[in-house]
Amino acid sequence: MAQPVEPFIKGSLAVGAALAVPAIITSKSAKASSHAAAVKIGHLKDLSGNLAVYGVQKDHAAQLAVSEINAGLTLKGGPVGSGGLGAFGNVAVQPPLMGVGKGDLNYVNDGGGRSKEAVTFTEDDEILVSSEDDGILGRPFELINLDGQSNNNVWQQLTRKLIQGDKVDCLVAGFTSAEREAIRPIVDQFKQLYIYTNQYEGGVADANTFCTGAICEQQVILVVDY
Repeated sequence: MAQPVEPFIKGSLAVGAALAVPAIITSKSAKASSHAAAVKIGHLKDLSGNLAVYGVQKDHAAQLAVSEINAGLTLKGGPVGSGGLGAFGNVAVQPPLMGVGKGDLNYVNDGGGRSKEAVTFTEDDEILVSSEDDGILGRPFELINLDGQSNNNVWQQLTRKLIQGDKVDCLVAGFTSAEREAIRPIVDQFKQLYIYTNQYEGGVADANTFCTGAICEQQVILVVDY
């Protein structure tokens, strides 16, 4: 089994719409050396079959993330990124005032006439900034991309290849929950560091699996309660 990448997760890639590849927290500044052993990331997505419409996008995002990390770049604002390039909208002169008593949601004052459409939120021009660390602790990332072919049996075969054959340091894999559960017994068998980046239904408690996507309790219930 490959040794886990030392420090741990810096932020999630989704990239890949949902992420992409998580970067790794570094404890000191370093420049990646061409002679240093690469940190191997096994990236298993559906590049063909019914789920390729999602997998291809995630694959492209992961390649972009790895190239930026190896070049010593990171998202401005930390793992969550800059939050967007800007948003347009119509702005009231004053904030609206709602309700005069408990539970009353009627408008008391709508804030006055609206302005013309304008930028209501903006960020600096630069989204990427220097991380002062090319790669991870002086080691470049190597992305090993494989196609799960939208077939859970193929997923299991390729997971064994990445762990036993390629000896990846970290496995980033899975779109559907069925894919995740098809490979998780193999991940546990070899005690492989595994990151699942998709939004999912929750309920996974596993020492080797780290789910970085939001679950319904974190999204829907808050809105329903409101």
